[in-house]
Amino acid sequence: MKQCIIKVAGARYTALFPSTCAALEDALKRFPGATAISVKTA
Repeated sequence: MKQCIIKVAGARYTALFPSTCAALEDALKRFPGATAISVKTA
């Protein structure tokens, strides 16, 4: 598991995910209308 930092529409949260792709999928589910999503490992 990797600790990822996800930034979406001015909001930022961290969580553990198996990959950055999984983190991106989570962000897309939480913020379906977002136009910009940034994911990086901490």
